[in-house]
Amino acid sequence: MRMRFLIASCILAIGVTMIVSSVIGSILRDTLPLGNSLVGGIGVLLLIIGLIVLITEILESFLTRGQTMLVDGLQAG
Repeated sequence: MRMRFLIASCILAIGVTMIVSSVIGSILRDTLPLGNSLVGGIGVLLLIIGLIVLITEILESFLTRGQTMLVDGLQAG
């Protein structure tokens, strides 16, 4: 498992947790230390960043695998 994949997963988990806590705080009329909307906004931002990192990691691993297959094919031929 690559390090970036693990970091992206952690960022996604933190973002989802912040969004859920913001929604629950709004439903229960509870005030979080930074405010519900700010926590939700930061959670959405972390979610977007985590998804971008995860997608780039998946595409990079896919391209690396394709390049390896191409080199093997060229060496065999």
